[in-house]
Amino acid sequence: MGLNVLDHSYEEILDSQQRPSGAGPVNGKSSRVFFMSTFMKQIFDNSNMAAARAIRAAWNMSSLRGNKLISSTLGSRVRAASTIHASQILSDSIPTQSEVVKPGDIEPVDIHTTKNILEHPDFFEVHKLFTMKDLFDAKLHLGHHEGCWHPLMKRYLYGTREHHHIIDLNHTVEHLRLALNVLSHIAYRGGIILFVSTHPQFEELTQRTARECGEYFITRRWRGGTLTNSMMLTGMTRVADLIIFLHLPSLGRNMLAVKEAAQANVPIIGIVDSDCNPNLIMYPIPGNDDSPSAVELYCNLFKKAVLRAKEVRMERRSRRKEEKMEEDFQLYEEIEEEEKDESSL
Repeated sequence: MGLNVLDHSYEEILDSQQRPSGAGPVNGKSSRVFFMSTFMKQIFDNSNMAAARAIRAAWNMSSLRGNKLISSTLGSRVRAASTIHASQILSDSIPTQSEVVKPGDIEPVDIHTTKNILEHPDFFEVHKLFTMKDLFDAKLHLGHHEGCWHPLMKRYLYGTREHHHIIDLNHTVEHLRLALNVLSHIAYRGGIILFVSTHPQFEELTQRTARECGEYFITRRWRGGTLTNSMMLTGMTRVADLIIFLHLPSLGRNMLAVKEAAQANVPIIGIVDSDCNPNLIMYPIPGNDDSPSAVELYCNLFKKAVLRAKEVRMERRSRRKEEKMEEDFQLYEEIEEEEKDESSL
């Protein structure tokens, strides 16, 4: 069995290992390579990600990194172990078929009589906004070339076709409905929604969608500190209640806006393609973010959800005003009747 490298020193590990007969002592660079390999293997076997991050940091600063052969060998092992471990963690969080709310299981909604709208699984009926065929026709299932993909997107991929990844639309439908539901609730409560897309091709579409919804947008370079230092930059203390990223950078590069939103604890809805990093995205939507038809579908769905939520808010508010007026009128009539009875006496 050997010793657990997490509980013993470097020298104890080397002394406890069984070596072939006639082999010399393990020392120098070979000993360090042997120790690092054993150490990392047991770390990932024990699912200790905190220790894994620490040893990767130590590896980056160690003298072994200068050796190209040793660096490439151990580096590939670290990346493979990290990818396998991350995929195992993500697979445990995938909801089962029984946990997914189906449109047929949702009862009709009466927006006037429902008291606590948060208890309803789909109060704004976002499941009626689209079907899976709509997503397929808009080419949401088309991913990037198989040589350009992010390992953390593996759980959302169906397979490959002509050396291109195909995104599983079953996950897209589930995550898109959840994102639209969250968006509707925030818009219903009067929250500030910010549309972000720095892609020049979709700049006009993003601005038009935000203006039609009566919300805000950013289509130019994200200025550092927009969320974390908003008082100094904009003179405002209130930040957005929800940010929608219509296009995320490839392979996790230039994620300043996403990191600031995570630091400021602002919920994020993001379209994640096969080359995107879904980490730090609170409500990821796996799908194509490059085709104009796909981005137009996203914007159309987001606009419908926001406008529907604001319409429901106005209807419920007007209904409450009418009920309040009826109660006041009935109270006024009761007071008049009491005054007449007193005068008759």
